[in-house]
Amino acid sequence: MRKNATMYLSVMVIALIVGAVVLTTLVIGLVDTENPLPLTSPYLYLGVALVVIVGVLISVLSSRHVVRRIVEPVEKLAEDPEDTTVRLYSELEPVAQTMRSQHEEIVKNDRMRSEFTANVSHELKTPLTAISGYAELIGSGMGSPEDTKHFADEIHRNSNRLLMLIDDIIRLSELDTAQIEVDMEPVNLLDVAQTCVENLKASAAEHKVTLHLDGKPAHLKANRTMMEELIFNLCDNAIRYNNEGGTVFVNVSANRGVVLLSVKDTGIGIPKEHQDRIFERFYRVDKSRSKQSGGTGLGLAIVKHVAALHQGEITVESEAGQGTEITIAFK
Repeated sequence: MRKNATMYLSVMVIALIVGAVVLTTLVIGLVDTENPLPLTSPYLYLGVALVVIVGVLISVLSSRHVVRRIVEPVEKLAEDPEDTTVRLYSELEPVAQTMRSQHEEIVKNDRMRSEFTANVSHELKTPLTAISGYAELIGSGMGSPEDTKHFADEIHRNSNRLLMLIDDIIRLSELDTAQIEVDMEPVNLLDVAQTCVENLKASAAEHKVTLHLDGKPAHLKANRTMMEELIFNLCDNAIRYNNEGGTVFVNVSANRGVVLLSVKDTGIGIPKEHQDRIFERFYRVDKSRSKQSGGTGLGLAIVKHVAALHQGEITVESEAGQGTEITIAFK
């Protein structure tokens, strides 16, 4: 790179000298009173042509040199966007910032993809190992009839967990599709929330949690099935990570054209350092609690995708031990 810059500079200097000599000769020839250079002289045309050629040559070399000085730091930045020693013109700072942001996004997506692959393998292996182990015990004839019933119940429970996991993975794959077609229709979000609360009453009773719905009719244009998934997953998550005797508050309202959905629980809460990652796939704040809860770890990831498809803005307010409130504003 440095040799090229030196070569361009040398050629420019030579071209300038030649141009200056030719131009000086022409001027002297034109102003010489004793032996003036005729205007029809071929030497005059040749000199003018040489000056033009030298000017074009200088322009080309100058532009290449300037472009090279501009492009060189950009190329270095493209090779290593994290290099903070690269010196840029102030006009190129927005470009550099965009490149760094894109690089960070690529690194983040690659990390999430690697984690997702590892987590899927682990989550699928766990119930399959249990099913295989209990089936082997039944097949070997070991255990009393009571044990056999227990083994069969465990096989059934792990099979259901496996089916739930596969269903959620397939659903996320569908939501990830860029060309997904979403059929929108007028939806009363309060009616959808009422349906979800009714469907989750048995689960809430099993976890000794009370479900409470409040609000007023709030209409928006949405996909009803997706809205049911969104509210169901939010409420299901609030039930699973609540305390015995706790409450889940579901509220629907509308204010100045914005429909608000809020799901608040009195559960274990989420520490500040984890709140940015709870919508990642398989991310769990309390891994031991997650195994007991029976969730797939994909519910909030589905919530994030559905909200994004409906231009919903998610906010999380939570403190460890104080419960969590997740609010989605649909504009």
